Amino acid sequence: MSSKARLAVAIALLLSVAGCGHRGAPPPPTDQITVYYSKAGSDTLVAFHYSAAPGLAGAPRAQYAVEQLLAGPLDPAADLLTFPPDTRAKVSLTNTTADVDLSGSITKRFSRGAGDEAGLFKSLTYTVTDIPGITAVQIRLNGLVAPALPGGQLELDEPLSRTTFAQ
Repeated sequence: MSSKARLAVAIALLLSVAGCGHRGAPPPPTDQITVYYSKAGSDTLVAFHYSAAPGLAGAPRAQYAVEQLLAGPLDPAADLLTFPPDTRAKVSLTNTTADVDLSGSITKRFSRGAGDEAGLFKSLTYTVTDIPGITAVQIRLNGLVAPALPGGQLELDEPLSRTTFAQ
């Protein structure tokens, strides 16, 4: 084969390969949030990743993340702490602090022990503060800032941050 023929074959191959690949519109962009659950009996957090709508930011992103946390982990067999199933939350944002207003049985009585209580609020705090622009979480119970959960020990009257749980 002459060098001109080899060159023509090489160009034809390159052109055919250049036409291969993705055709049509690119796939829609995806975004992820990370939801953290505390492992029962330890300080360990386990991260689960969920798809989120592209462009979801601020309070709506935090609301979505909290809803995923309250729904429970993808692997229900895992030994992870979860909020009572009737727990609901409304999230709003004031500067860099997310206000998480909880309702349900958790606001009436908490009797699972200090370790579980700390684990639940650690998972909530890490989940919400993983969202860009949010550095702290103010907990409200049925719309009001309370010193603690009824029957609980964790102080909730000041915003929680990751440093709250680093001690």
